Formats: sequence, structure tokens, C-alpha cells
Amino acid sequence: MRGLEILGVVVLVTLTQIWSTQAQDCPITSITSPTASSLLVQWNRIQGASNYFLDLRVVNDTSISPVVTSVTGSVSKKEVFGLKTGTLYTVTLKGFQLYTSVCVDTKLARTAPGTSQITYSKAISSTAIGLEWDSVQTAQQYFLLINSTLTGEQYNFTFTNSSTVVRNLRPATTYDCFVVTSNAGGQGARSKVRTVTTLIQPPAVITVLQKGTQSARISWQPVDKVLIYQVTVKTWNSQNTTIYSNNVFGVTLDVQNILPCSSYQISVSSLNAFMEAGDPKQVNYTTNTLGPVTFVWVDYSCADKSARIFWPAVFGATAYRATAIGQSGAILSCTTNSTQCYLRNLTCGENYTIYATALSNNCESTGNYNTSLQTVPCAPSKLMLYRECGSNVIIFSWAPNNYSAYYRARAVDANNKMMECMTKDTSCFFTDTTCGLLYTFTVSGLSSLVGEQCTTETSSSIQIRTAPCPTRIMQTLPNCQTGLLTNNWEGATGALSYIVEAFGNNDNQSHYMCSSATHSCTIPGIPCGESLTMINTAVDDECFSVQSLGQVGYTPPCVPQNVTAVMDCSANSISLKWEGSLGAFSYIATVVDQFGTVHTCKSTDPNCQITGLSCGTMYSAFVVASNFRCNSSFSNTISVETAPCPPGNVQALLDCQENQALVSWLGSRGMISFTATMEDPVGGLLSCSTTASSCRIPNLKCGQVYAISVIHHDGICPSMPSQAIQMKSVPCGPTHVLGEVQCLSGVLSMSWDRTEDAEGYIATVVSTSTGGLVYCNSTLPACNASNLQCGDSYSVQVRSYNRSCLSMLSEPLVIREVPCAPTNVTAQRTCGKSGVEVSWLASRGAQSYVAVAVGESGHRTSCLSNTTTCSLLDLHCSSVYSISLTAVDGNCSSLESQSMTLHTVPCAPTDVQSTVNCSTNSATLSWTASLNAVSYRGMALGRDGHNVTCDGRTPGCKLNGLHCGQEYVFVVTASDGLCESPNSVEYRHETAPCAPQDVSRFLDCASNSLNVSWALGLRALNYTVLATTTGGAVLSCTTTTSSCIVTGLQCGQNYTAVITATNGECQGPESVTHPVQTVPCIPPSVHASVECASNTVKASWGPAAGALSYISVLTGPGNYRESCMTSDLSCSFRGLTCAQTYTLNVIAQDSQCNSLVSPNVSVTTAPCDPESVTAVLNCDARTVNVSWHAGAGATRYTVLAQTQNQSIPSTSCHSSATSCELTQLQCGEVFNVTVFADNGACNSSARASTTLETAPCAPTIRSPPSLSCRSNLALVSWAEDPDAVRVRVNATSVLGHTATCSSSANNCSLAALLCGQTYSVYGTAQGPQCESTPSAPFSIITGKYTIHHSAPHESDFSKLHSG
Repeated sequence: MRGLEILGVVVLVTLTQIWSTQAQDCPITSITSPTASSLLVQWNRIQGASNYFLDLRVVNDTSISPVVTSVTGSVSKKEVFGLKTGTLYTVTLKGFQLYTSVCVDTKLARTAPGTSQITYSKAISSTAIGLEWDSVQTAQQYFLLINSTLTGEQYNFTFTNSSTVVRNLRPATTYDCFVVTSNAGGQGARSKVRTVTTLIQPPAVITVLQKGTQSARISWQPVDKVLIYQVTVKTWNSQNTTIYSNNVFGVTLDVQNILPCSSYQISVSSLNAFMEAGDPKQVNYTTNTLGPVTFVWVDYSCADKSARIFWPAVFGATAYRATAIGQSGAILSCTTNSTQCYLRNLTCGENYTIYATALSNNCESTGNYNTSLQTVPCAPSKLMLYRECGSNVIIFSWAPNNYSAYYRARAVDANNKMMECMTKDTSCFFTDTTCGLLYTFTVSGLSSLVGEQCTTETSSSIQIRTAPCPTRIMQTLPNCQTGLLTNNWEGATGALSYIVEAFGNNDNQSHYMCSSATHSCTIPGIPCGESLTMINTAVDDECFSVQSLGQVGYTPPCVPQNVTAVMDCSANSISLKWEGSLGAFSYIATVVDQFGTVHTCKSTDPNCQITGLSCGTMYSAFVVASNFRCNSSFSNTISVETAPCPPGNVQALLDCQENQALVSWLGSRGMISFTATMEDPVGGLLSCSTTASSCRIPNLKCGQVYAISVIHHDGICPSMPSQAIQMKSVPCGPTHVLGEVQCLSGVLSMSWDRTEDAEGYIATVVSTSTGGLVYCNSTLPACNASNLQCGDSYSVQVRSYNRSCLSMLSEPLVIREVPCAPTNVTAQRTCGKSGVEVSWLASRGAQSYVAVAVGESGHRTSCLSNTTTCSLLDLHCSSVYSISLTAVDGNCSSLESQSMTLHTVPCAPTDVQSTVNCSTNSATLSWTASLNAVSYRGMALGRDGHNVTCDGRTPGCKLNGLHCGQEYVFVVTASDGLCESPNSVEYRHETAPCAPQDVSRFLDCASNSLNVSWALGLRALNYTVLATTTGGAVLSCTTTTSSCIVTGLQCGQNYTAVITATNGECQGPESVTHPVQTVPCIPPSVHASVECASNTVKASWGPAAGALSYISVLTGPGNYRESCMTSDLSCSFRGLTCAQTYTLNVIAQDSQCNSLVSPNVSVTTAPCDPESVTAVLNCDARTVNVSWHAGAGATRYTVLAQTQNQSIPSTSCHSSATSCELTQLQCGEVFNVTVFADNGACNSSARASTTLETAPCAPTIRSPPSLSCRSNLALVSWAEDPDAVRVRVNATSVLGHTATCSSSANNCSLAALLCGQTYSVYGTAQGPQCESTPSAPFSIITGKYTIHHSAPHESDFSKLHSG
């Protein structure tokens, strides 16, 4: 199928896409969708299966119930009905043996889509039909099949949409159409047949002849079985007016109102029996003799509003008219005999369409070239200005005028400064305006014309004034005495007056203002303490300026209120506070004593502390507020007294026994209480309070130097502390006490840090269990204690002493003595376990225990435990060990316990090996004996769970009944009569492989290779696939995986495939054989030929080995691709495009594969018909010049002229160019002139043709003429000729006298003949375009009495007498 994929061909075969999971035992071999609501499931039967169970569920949709069915075990396929169309199902097959599931397989499959019906069909033309059909949601594509039982044509197409137009069909042919839906699951049911008949083709040749000044005769070749034709005549111009349209019986029609200097399009269609018109045959017919004006140039002048129009000359024109038509309908024109003229007074803002017309007598050229002219735009109008007082932007707008490419707007201020704006819009934003000025605005339009840039007239003007400018440099000056605010500023351009506003923070009145026409004003009545935002605004008659922000204004601050004093118990300061004053930035607080000494402090907050005062002194205090410009008045004055002075004569005494200090001082009258305070060097405080003159402070820290001070309290404020005195506290006990037990002797060694001022140390050792005491005295910071009990814990404390005091005890230190040795040690061996359990009685002081085993070989092992048991794990097998124990407390170990003896289990056998017998699948084991072993057991365990054993008292035994294709693990154990050893080291060995199972084969059509797969064995094996033909040719492949690809297969052959497995030691039996048919061979001898008349390509090829059918594919330009499927050796492709090269490929098919694509074969269709055939009669040379547009693919051309009268010989000419000259045409005949294109192999069709009427034949003069001597007349008559418009007769005497006459009838009279003369007479017929050759001359002899006549061709006629 790879070849088809390359060519993009859709083959109408059922292709079911199946997604599958891995099959187990009973694989589903195929799932197809015979109908849109069913699936046919097929599988391989399993021997012994009693029934099969099928479960079908919609993928990812649990709302739809599953479809479940079952069949007996003898069935290997089942069609399941009642499914949803175009739906993906999970198909599960389970095989049962009675009630036991023996196999299961799951695959995914999709049902075919529903049926689509053709809803609309119609013949569009004689070669095309249109079709529409139902859209089916579950369909992925649609196959459209079209057949004709009459012609045997067959077409098939593939679509993803639901409508199409099928082209290149035969005219007047009935086709049967039907649609088949398709998806990945297969094809839906075929639709009902819809029959469509194409319309009838038009006549091949249409002839048009001018019959009169305003009439023409139309004739055409008849179409087989057509009775009625539809004829339409339209003017061939921009208006496309129909002058005739009707149904006509017959093949000729005379049409009236055919005007001179006009072009027409004539269409003739064939009507079928249902009066439906087919596609028309169209010819163009013109009566025009003047060519069009091919180009027009315009030279426009903006200044004088005129345009010079000029153009190239037209052959045959005697005059020209230039016309300009405006969009408003206004028309200007000028007429001239030259190729230029002037159009004046052109309107502004107009877009003119300009063209020139060639004139000659009553005929005007048509289809003339036209161009456009855009005149200068008119001046803009409806001027408007928009301005916001608060913005510097002025928007100037105007109404748009016609054809201005852009506009130039101007603004001029009062200082004659100009701004310009160029824009394509109808407004401009002037943003750079200056405040307080009057601006004048105008606008003009501009257009970019070829050769000149035109500007409109300037519009009228419009004015507007900008808002006043803001004021500058406003200053605000307060009067500290009166509270008035005076404001001054510089003047602003455009201002007529000014408004000054002040915004304060007074809740009742916060807005103040004044106005002035000058540059200053004063605001009265502003309260004290205001901070004001000052704003100045300039004003004119319409706008306010932008507000100017001045300096912040201030009024004097308010007087501070509610001044209070807070006594600062510090003896040298007083703290004052008050309510904050409005407008105050800072405050000055002042106190004065009775001697007039003044102290002050400054603050920005409503409080302040005055320091440096005398203790126990009365002061007067007041506060002033300030804002740095003005000060407020003094506040009310208050009185305040400083704190009392501290106590004196402070002393301290240390009490060592109680660890406390006695503090005393000299008391003062009026004091309520006293407080003594002791402070250590790091800031720790101790204190005592009393109403007496001394007190005790307990719980002193040891080894500290205290600073002692005293304060007293009068009920309002404490005094300042007294001058501090110092005192040392009781010495501290020793620190960093350390103790270490000597593990061998049990002696306790103690040490500590030396204590300052200590004269000696006392260490106390106390048993934590019995309370027994041991003392140790030393003048050094260390000592030793002995005779302590093993395993006991002791608390150690040390104190120092000097001459005055004994220190406090040190922090207690707990010391543990060496633990006691363990007792009652036992060891127990357990079969099957590698460790030995050791147990003992606990010993005092032990935190953990260490058990040590020492073997005869010197091997040593141990275990650690914090209980009274532990396991020795790494003992050597077949050994004798001595086991002992020690106790450990983290620092020391006890003495060893009494030892005990232990015998271990035998060792596992070593050097285990096996030998496998490939034919019997048995194994022989061998090994090396273990010490102390009395018996052995050998075991084999397969991966499938199968196991076999053998026993013996000596090394070696045999294992029978092993399974094929299994890897076995061989182990041996030894026993001493009580316990077995562990298993020996595993020895692995494989039995002979089984025959491969679940063999499947798949032929890869693209590479013609055979992909064979099978179920893998339990071990890695080498597999060999042998593919053999009936002739004995063998191909093979080898692999270690579950599949293998056999390449190099011969196409179209039948192969048999088998598989064998080997494991490097043994080879297994062959699998079941499987036949396979290879890919068909490439079709040979592919050939393509063209049927020139119908542009049909016929493909043929030779038979291919293994092929059941063939697909031929023809591809060409424009993504053309068509295919034909057949079991024959040929196929035809019809309706191909002319002059195209197509590529043919052929593919062979069997039931499952396609062959490779045959080599490309190229074929070229017949050349295309030439176009625009014209035939011009050369009256003088009696020849016809035929010209045409080249036809694609042509190398030479043949021109054939023939009439409908088969008796008149045809004539032809040949050319490799696009013109040819015909000669020797029969006079007075209407010829159909056809141009055939030739490419060396084919000619084009006869559609490229035109008609031509040759010059009339020379008139046939009837004899004898009638002569009248009295009137000197000769009546000449001739045979009537329908091709002649009129006949002219010329008579010339031998003396040179001439006489002529002409008539559209069949005779005329030669008048004023001279007597006695011999005249030579001949006639000439006049046609619509040419005159005929002169007829054979004859003689007329006049005499005085008798006129003799000499007939043509020297025949004599009887004389006529005048009487």
C-alpha cells in the first residue's frame, strides 16, 4: 500500500484499524465491521476450551451498557449486533474450561459509520454535475462512485466534505451516482442510487453574416437529436444589453437591430427534452470599423482651471471628441481634428472621468481608454473653534472638501507669531498656544496631482482668545500686631482682575478671599494660629487662568493654655506641659526662683523639661508660643517646687552566717519612708524599705562587690540617691568540679577551679543508694577518694573557706563507679538460624554488655546489648567457640565473666555443578563434602515453580523429569543429624528449549519482508526463522527477540515459515508451519497512448505474478490525480486537459498488499484549440489572411476552409506561426474556417473556427441584351445571385467613350450610347466587402440604323433592327 500512499490514491477496499493489547494464549486474530451496527470478531481456538465469552464496551463512556455474548468452544468467530455506529469499542475475549478462565485477550475496534443519502443532484453543464449528500457525524470520509451503463465509464472519488461538482463528463449521458461512508472501522452501507443526465452540448460552429445595414443571419451546425435551440444576442459593452433571446426551431435565425459600429456576443445552447439549456457556444461579432483610442494623457493646470487632453491617433479617424464627466453628472467636451484639445472652466473639488472618442462619418469608436482627473479642491468651509479655559489646546475644525489630499491650517497670534498644521484629517490640535493672546485661524486644502501640486483658496478667518496667564511671585506678609495678611504679585497677560483666596484649617471658617484690579490686596479677620494655602487667579471676561500657588500664609500663633507643672523627682529638673497652640512651630518655657534666677527650655512639642535646678526650691513658670515670625503673649504663671535632697552618713555591715547586709543612714524629719539599694557590677539590684534609719538586705550573691545607696520619700516624690558606698559579699563555692573514676583501681579523682581568697577546700562524696559519706580535705584544688563500691553512684560537692566566712557548696556532681562483672553466662544454638543466642544475669552499674566468641582458628566475633541477651551472628560453620562477657557503663568495663564452649552447624556444600541431558531433560549434580556432615540433599527449582529433589550420604545425585525451556536453580544442603546447613551457592542451568508457541506472521507490503513473531521463552534464546518456497529456495533470519524479519523475498511467491529455538547448548523442536503469500510483482510493459479526439489516455500493462487486480494512477498538473481499479490489463482516463503532460503508474494488488509503483510513463494530450480566430478577406489579392492566438502545446497549425456544400472543394494552408494565407477560394461561398493545432502526434478539435464570405462571383450576363436605337439605350440583364448586393455594368467604346449603370435587381440600362461605335461591356458584382472579378466581356456594335451585338465567347447572335 506504500505505493498508493505516495500517489495519494484512495482504494475502495475495507480497511479496519485495530488497536491491540498484548495477546495471551487465545489471541483475537481480526475484528471487522460488516455493518454499521455490528463487529465480526475472530480468534484462535484453544484446545480444551468449553465456551468463549465476548464483552464489548464503548471506550471512555460508562453511561452505555456493555454488549455481552457467549459461544461454544467449537466456534472461532462471532458477529455481535446492536452496536452504535462509528463508535470505538473495547472488545474482550475470555476462554473458559467449564468455570475456569484459561485465556483472555483485549483489542480496540471501531464500527463502520452510518449511511449517507444523496440529497441533491443537478446537471450543471454538458460535462459537469453537482451533488450534495447527508453529513454523517461518525464518517471520516465519503466515497462517491459514478457509473454510466451506456458508455461503461466509471469514476470514484474520496471526500471529507458533503458536496462536490464532478467535471469532464460526456454530454447528454446518464450517470448513476451513490455515496459510501467510511471510517477507521470500515465502510457503511451504500446509499440509494441517484441518476443524473448531463445537458446537451452546444453546436460546434456558429456562422454570422451581415444581411443588411441593421440585420444579420446567424446559422449553426445541427446537434444530433436536438429540435430546439436557445439563442441570445447581447451588446458587447459595459452595459451588456440583451437585444434578442428566444428558443428557435431549426439552425438559422435572422436578427434585426444590428447597429453599425457595434460589437455583439452571440450564444447558442441546445435544449433537451425537458427544455433545459446546456452550456452555450459563444462567438463575438462586431460591425465596428474604427479602433478604440488606446490611451489618454491629461495635463492639468491649477492656475487657470483647465486641462490639455491628448491621445495617440486612430487609423481611419477624421475627428476626435474629448469628454470629461464629473461625479455630479456635469459634462464638458471639446472636438478637434488633431490629437489634442483643451477643457476649460473645470469645477474645483471634482473627479472627472476623461476619455477620447475617434469619429468618422456616422461611426464612433467604442471601448475607448479612460482616465481620471482630480481638480484642485475647493476652499474649506464651516470653520469651527473649540477651546477649554483650563487647557492650552485649541481645536480648529472644518468641513471636508472633495479630493483634498491634506490640509494646511494656520494660527496667527496678536504678536504675529504663526503656527501651521499639516493634516489629512478635518481638524487640527494647536497645543503650543500662549496664554492671554488673541489668535486668528485660516485653512486651505492641497492635492498632489501629477506634475503639479495644487492648493485651494484660503478659507475665511475665525478668531478666539486664550485664557489669561497665571500670576507670578505672590508674596504674603502677616502683621504680628493686627493679624492682617497683605498679598502682592506680578501682573498676568490677558488679565482684567485678580482673585486671592486663602484656605486655612479653622473648622468654622476656613476660606478667606479678596479681589483687586491692581497687583495687591489685604485679607482681614483671620484668626490666630492659621496656616494658609494662598491661591491667586487671573480673570478676563470668559476664562479663569490656571491657579497660581503663592507662599504659605501664617497668622501669629495663639497663647498657650492650661499650663501645668509635673514635679520631676529628679532633684534638678521641672517638667512643664500645656495645650498646643494653633500656628505654633515651637515653644519657650521659663522658670524663675525667689532670687530672680531664670532657667528656660525650648520645644516643638507641648511639653518641656527644665534642668539644672536646686533641690527643695520653689519656682514661678510660664510659656510663650512662636512661629519664627511672631510670638504669642505670655501664658498664665504657675508655681512649682523641686524634689527634696537625699539622705546622708550611709554605712553597711556583712553578716556571713546569714548571707545578708545591714545598711544604716542619718534620717530626716518629714520623710515617710526610706529605701536602701544594693547594685552588683552587672546591674543586679537588691533592696529593703523601712520607716527607721536602717534595714537588712538578704540573699546576696556570692563573690560580688555591691554599690549601696539610700533614698527617702516624702509622699509625693522620692529624693535623689545618696552617695554610693561599696561592700564585698560572701565568697562563692568552687566551680567546674570534675570527677574521674580510675577503671582499673576504682579510685575517684576530683578537681575544681581555684577560688579567690580561699585558704582551703572540703570535698564531700555521698552514695546515692546508701547515703554513706566520704570526706576529702585539701589546700589545693584537687583530691582522691578510694574504697568505693563497684556499680554504685556518688554525689560530689566542694566548698572553700577563708578567715571570715565559709563559702556555699558547689553544684553537685554525680559519679558512677566501675560496673560489676556479669554472671551465669549461657549460649543456645537454633537450627535454621545463623546466629547463637547468649544470655546472662544483670550486673550492678552496667549500661550495656559485650559478648565475645573466640574460635579454635583464632576467629573472633562479638555482639553488644543493653539487655541481658544478644546474638552472635557471624560464627563460622563447623567450628568450636569460647564465649565470655564484660559489663560497660559508658566510661569503664568490668572484669570478664567465666567463659563457656559452643559447637556450630555444618557448612554448606561447595563447588556445586550440574550436567543436563538435552534429550531426556534430566540433570546430574556433584559437589564437595562438608566437615561434620552425615547426609546431603540436592534440589532443582524451575522458574515455573516445578521442583525436584534427590538425597545421598556421599556427594552427587541425579534429578529426573525436568521441564523443557526452563532455567533451574540447583542447591545442596548438608546435615549433622540435628541441623541442616544453609543452601549451597545457587548453580543455574537451562534445559532444552520448547518449540516456539503463539506464532504469527505479518507481511510488510512496503518492503516485501516477512515479519514473524512468537511468544518468548522464559530465558534468552536464539531463534531461527526458515522461509521456504515450493521450489526449495530458502531464506532465514536469526534473533534473540520475539520477532524476526525475513528479507529478500521474491515477489508473487508462496513461502512456508517455521521457527526453532536454541540456548547455546541445546536446540528445541520446530514450531507449526505457516504459509504466506508475498507482495505482487510490479506490472511490466506499462504503456500509455492518447485518443486525440477525446483527450483520453489508454493505459495498458502486462500481467504481474501474484496479482489479483490492478490500480492505474494518472497524475498531472494542478494536483490532478485519477485512479482506475480493474482486474483487466488496461484502463482508460477520459476528459483530460489539452496540452498537458501526464504521468502514468500502475500498481498490482492481491488480497492484502500492493506492489511497488511501476516506473513513470509520460504521455502528452492533444494540443489546445487556438483562440480568437479571425479571417480577413483581401479583396485585391483574392486571398484570406487567417490569424489566431496560439494554442498550448502546438508545434504547427493547419487552416482548413470548407463549405457546407460538399461538392465545393476545400482549401488549406500550414504554418508554425499564428497566421496563414488561404488562396483559391471559391467565389460567392460562405466558408467555415477552422484552425487545427498539431503537436506531431495529435490535432486539436475543430472548435477554433470562424466564418467568411468570399467575394461574389462574376455576374452571368444574359444574352442578347435589349437595344433601343431611339433612346440610345442598351438593357443588360444577368442571372440573379443572392451573394451580390448589386451589379455594376461598364461599357467602353474603341474611341474611349464610357457608360455605366448599376442595380441591386437583375438588370440595368446603359444610356447615352453613341451610334456607330463598338463597345466592350462587362459586369462586376458587389458584395458586402469586395467586388467580384469582371465578367467575360462582350461587344455591342451601334450603327446608324442597326446595332449589332457580339455575344461572349465569340458566339453570334441575330441582329436586331430598329425598324
